[in-house]
Amino acid sequence: MEGRGETGPGPGQQSSAGTRRAGNTVLIKPNLIGHEPGAYTRPEVVAPIVDMAVAAGAARVRIGDAGINYLETEESLARTGYAEMARCLQGRNPAVRIEAVNLNRLPCWRWACLGQESSFRDSGYRDDEVGSDFGPPPSNHRYFLTADASGRSPGGRPLGWYAISDVALDADVVINVPKMKTHWTMVVTLSLKELVGCTMASTYRPRSERGPQHVAHPALSRERCRATSTATSPRERCRI
Repeated sequence: MEGRGETGPGPGQQSSAGTRRAGNTVLIKPNLIGHEPGAYTRPEVVAPIVDMAVAAGAARVRIGDAGINYLETEESLARTGYAEMARCLQGRNPAVRIEAVNLNRLPCWRWACLGQESSFRDSGYRDDEVGSDFGPPPSNHRYFLTADASGRSPGGRPLGWYAISDVALDADVVINVPKMKTHWTMVVTLSLKELVGCTMASTYRPRSERGPQHVAHPALSRERCRATSTATSPRERCRI
């Protein structure tokens, strides 16, 4: 659970008091990459968290994710029962705004640059060495050339730049509710990998088409992917 408080611990560490302030806007972030059994965080897990956010005094609770593209995320929200769940909870709590949201909605996003905080700092990687799961490499791709509403753009440089949904950036509290499962490049999906769903699938196509891989990672051959997935320790995986 992450919250944005005015006082408290240092960066990345928030006190629980920061998550209980009356009037907060809360984003509950499940995994909704698909609607097949085992692919998504079940709404039965999320519904009690909504109840707790309401009981803590939240003024607005949004439940959402950014899947492969806008239309597939809309389908997942409908077929997994999240859209209906949000409507039912809204009916039970008329004083609080509760909604299921598609984090891929354009133009509601903006660029965030991690700069010196990026894990790619001093890594030795260049922008043209970043891989892509979908389509051409992201360096100088239209995804990273598109400016946000403020006119800010990475200028085609993917390292350390992330197109993040306004829904995530504007939330006072973000509650991450991951789905534990395997992943073909990351070995396993847990809470950190789950937050990829706060970034946009596309910065320029509003509906059906996929964007490039929207979180930079080193370009991996199929052989390196297999080696990474069979590595016996985190240290060994880091060396691959």
